[in-house]
Amino acid sequence: SDLAIFRDIEYQTKDYYLTYPITKAGYFWGRFIGSFTFMVLIATAIPLGIYLGTLIGPALHLTDPAQYGPNKLIYYLYPFVFIALPNILFTSALFFGLVAIMRNVKVIYFGGVLLFLFYLIALFFLGHTQNTTVIGISDPFGLNFVRFQMNNASTLEHNTSLISINGPLAINRILWPGIGLIVLLTTYFRFNFEKFFAGNRDQA
Repeated sequence: SDLAIFRDIEYQTKDYYLTYPITKAGYFWGRFIGSFTFMVLIATAIPLGIYLGTLIGPALHLTDPAQYGPNKLIYYLYPFVFIALPNILFTSALFFGLVAIMRNVKVIYFGGVLLFLFYLIALFFLGHTQNTTVIGISDPFGLNFVRFQMNNASTLEHNTSLISINGPLAINRILWPGIGLIVLLTTYFRFNFEKFFAGNRDQA
């Protein structure tokens, strides 16, 4: 989603946009929602492909059906909805907002480095503290608290139960996508349609 809006700057598409009755809201939210939807469709291919593989393998006698336990679609949709989808929303909103304000694709790499540092800090907490609140909230992607749950679960629980979305993990799943949306809304109110397309060529 961030690269889509940057392409409009790179290819000087203002000559097309500014000659049509496109509003600020139409352009901004159209760009974001369209790109976000495309990202979700790409991400959906991962759990869907895994699930179909577990069905096609035994059907073609490529794997032994006895190797599989109960194989329900909810086992794949549940982590996608509660883990992957909020992460996609957070990163898409954050990077889209940064590029829209800074008009520079390099902020993507800077933002990526910051997110990686946050993840490393959260990973440090996971190995050096038993404070579940810190572990659950500090990781923007929520993966460390999922790992914490797995480390404290039995083999039977691994095979029969889903991730528990409560407590710190529930706060995490609301907090970080919420931060992304705040960045996106702040960007929208600061966004100026004409100034956004004003490049060095026009200033010269």
